[in-house]
Amino acid sequence: MTMEGLGPVRTTGRNLDWMDYALCAQTNPDGFTPEQGGSTKSERETCARCEVPGNCLEYAFERGFDTGFYGGKSAKERKAIQKKGQEAVDIAVAALRRRAA
Repeated sequence: MTMEGLGPVRTTGRNLDWMDYALCAQTNPDGFTPEQGGSTKSERETCARCEVPGNCLEYAFERGFDTGFYGGKSAKERKAIQKKGQEAVDIAVAALRRRAA
């Protein structure tokens, strides 16, 4: 799977039970696809309180989502991370997992 031609992203066949703990699933999930140029303050605040931001960010990278707000990152931010390579993606995901632990 690719994110706008940026190369392959690893896909795992892992369990998605973590989604049950995602705060966005308990709010208005439509808010996590803000209009271009729109404010993401509310989404960032929700992600900052969430227990599973690392899982969410990894999910977005694995599926190549080029829109929406996942793991506290906008599509533009995810694209910038992915341009740096798989190691940067792994570091970003690990950092969020440590923060939530």
